[in-house]
Amino acid sequence: MASGASTEDEAVVEAHADEVYTLDDLQSVNDFQKGVLFARGYATFRELKTLTLEEIKALKGLGEDVAEALYQELRELESRAAEELERRKEEYLRFLKSLPDVTQSMAQRMIEAGLDSFEKLAKVTEDELIQIEGMGRAQARKILEGVEQRSEAC
Repeated sequence: MASGASTEDEAVVEAHADEVYTLDDLQSVNDFQKGVLFARGYATFRELKTLTLEEIKALKGLGEDVAEALYQELRELESRAAEELERRKEEYLRFLKSLPDVTQSMAQRMIEAGLDSFEKLAKVTEDELIQIEGMGRAQARKILEGVEQRSEAC
């Protein structure tokens, strides 16, 4: 992760990478080597990412060249997952700002209040929305109507 990234940001990227990447996606290891990794308890991106290059090299059945390629591939996958997550965050922020009466600062407050995904926003109630600083009942209703209209259009 880039310097300045929080542990929470890193956890979100890892969780996202786990959703996107599986052992089958690894190009640097063959099926036998994937079996070796799985048998040793490394079934997810998150588990593999924790390994240092030296730890990967120490795994029997991989070899030094494969270990180095795997280590590099894991770093690249992490970077791609972070980029994709950032793209999704920006898309979601644009969506929030497209809702009635939602400014940049209100969108940020909504995200900080835990409404950080389409799924969470689709489940929020008016009473929950008005708990956000600066959010009135009329604005909450307009936002919910906007969310409902957009979900019907999809």
